Amino acid sequence: MTFSHAPSRNDLSTLPARFAQYLPERFPPIAYSVITALFVLAGIALSSVLRLGHSVITLQQAVVGFGVIYTLFFQLRVADEWKDREEDALYQAERPVPRGLISLAELTWAAAIGAGLQVVLVASYNPSMLVLLALVWTYFVLMSREFFCSEYLRARPLLYVLSHMFILVLSDLFITALDWWHWPLTRDFTSPGLYLFLAAGFANGLVIELGRKIRAASEEKPGVETYSKMLGLRKALSLLTACLFTAHLLFALALSYFPTAIYGLTLLAVTDMLVVLLACQMTKGGAMQKPLTKVSNLAVLLGYLIVFLCSANAQIF
Repeated sequence: MTFSHAPSRNDLSTLPARFAQYLPERFPPIAYSVITALFVLAGIALSSVLRLGHSVITLQQAVVGFGVIYTLFFQLRVADEWKDREEDALYQAERPVPRGLISLAELTWAAAIGAGLQVVLVASYNPSMLVLLALVWTYFVLMSREFFCSEYLRARPLLYVLSHMFILVLSDLFITALDWWHWPLTRDFTSPGLYLFLAAGFANGLVIELGRKIRAASEEKPGVETYSKMLGLRKALSLLTACLFTAHLLFALALSYFPTAIYGLTLLAVTDMLVVLLACQMTKGGAMQKPLTKVSNLAVLLGYLIVFLCSANAQIF
C-alpha cells in the first residue's frame, strides 16, 4: 500500500471524512465484515448442531454476534494503535495516527461507542450474557495493559503472542454461547466438538498474527519487530504453516461428529494444499508481507466457511 503525503487535518477537516480514510488503511470494512460474518455463522451453526442435532440460526443471533465481534475487532485495532504508538512514530510514520490523519483520542471514542453498542445488543438478546461480555472485556483490558508485566512479556515474544491469542478463544466462546447459553448453565456446554472449535480459534489467531508479521529480508525495517526477524524466515514460515494445519485439523476433528465430516475433511485438506501453493506463487517476486497477510486471512476465512457449510447441512439425529 502506498501513501501520499497530501492528506492532513487541514485537507480532511471533519472526523467522518478522516475516519473514512483511516478504515481502509487499518481496518478494511469489507474484509472484516466477511470474516466476522463467517466467524459468527460457523460458531452458532456448529454449536446448534452439537446441541440439537441440526443447525438453527436466528436473525437476532446473527445480528448480535456480528455487532459484538465486529466492534471487538475494531477495539483490538485501537488497542494496537495505542500499544505501537511510539514505534510507529519512529519507524512507521506513514501510518494514519503518526502522520496526523486521526488521533488516538478520536479512535478511543469510536471504540467506546462500540462498547455501548455491544451492551445494547447483548442486553436485548439475553441479559445474562452480559456476564460473558464482561469476561471478554476483562481479558481485553488485561491484554491491552500487557497483563501488567510488559517488560517480562516483551522479552519473550512467543509467550507475548500466545498470551494475546486467548481473546480469540473468548470470542468463539461468546459466539457459540449465543446458541447454548441458558442461565443457569446446563450440560449443553459439554460437547468435545465445541472445545475443539475453541482451540481452532486460538490456532487461527496465530495464523493471522504470524501472517502479518513475516517479511522478506528486503522488507524488514529497523526498530520494527517481526517474526521473521526474531525466528529467522524459514522457522517463521514453518511455524505459520504448522499453525494453519493445526487450525484446520482441529476444525476437522470438531466436524468429525457430523455425517458430513468427510466433506469437511476433504475441503480442509484441499484448502491447505491450495493455500500453500498460492503462498509460494505470490511470494516468488521477493515481496512477502502483503501476500502472506492476504493468504493467511484467506486460509482462516475458508476454514470458517467450510465449518459453516458442513454445519448448516448436518443432521446428527
